[in-house]
Amino acid sequence: MDKKEYEQKMEKRLHDMDVEIGRMNAKADAAGADVRAGYQKEIHYLRERRQALKAKLNELRSSGTDAWQDIKLGTEQAWNDLSRAVKSAWSKFR
Repeated sequence: MDKKEYEQKMEKRLHDMDVEIGRMNAKADAAGADVRAGYQKEIHYLRERRQALKAKLNELRSSGTDAWQDIKLGTEQAWNDLSRAVKSAWSKFR
């Protein structure tokens, strides 16, 4: 997989996570006041993780062809962090 293909793959993943976070936000909005604050806290954390992934993706985009493989490792870690956080949040939302 070359750099451009990887960027596209990560953009799709980022979009998919935006959809998931949006679904959680809708569920939080529909929840009772007693649980809404906890949901919003989870969503805030997810948005922070999403921003970290976006920052890594931007770093990857601006990297040269030789350096992108090194930056890819950090991008994968940011993706894994976000993915785990989303799974954890969904388990709390159910």
